[in-house]
Amino acid sequence: MYKPYATVVVFEGEASVLLHKREDFRLWALPGGTIEAGETPEQAAIREVREETGFEVALDRFVGSYHFPQQGNTRYVYRGHIIGGQAIQRGPETMAVEWFPVTEIPRPMAPGTLEVIADALPKEAEPVDKTKILPLWQVILKSTLITLRDARNRLLRRDV
Repeated sequence: MYKPYATVVVFEGEASVLLHKREDFRLWALPGGTIEAGETPEQAAIREVREETGFEVALDRFVGSYHFPQQGNTRYVYRGHIIGGQAIQRGPETMAVEWFPVTEIPRPMAPGTLEVIADALPKEAEPVDKTKILPLWQVILKSTLITLRDARNRLLRRDV
């Protein structure tokens, strides 16, 4: 099923990037998630940052589209900056929220994180349009983990 999603690379100056440690997969990741019905990618990007980090952001530019044909998904990525809020300590989707130097991104991290951060670093740049072909094992692993996460969330009656 096609589920586009939106992500924001939030910088503090040019030296630090905002990441959250995902509750479900225990990976450091950029804030982002599925675009809900009736929502634009921009609205979803802003909402996801708020839900996963506690911060309010303004979007600076569209970084680009990353297409995953094996999964039928597209990821819309934006560059943004903080305009309010404060970091949450923990949430339904988040175990931690931290700023990291762009040269010291922690492990384990979500696949593709470094590439997306690098694409977002220039303050001004033409949007990228990339097609990402993943190794079969990554496609199977990701699909399996998402299925297990969704089943767990249904059992726990979570709306995430």
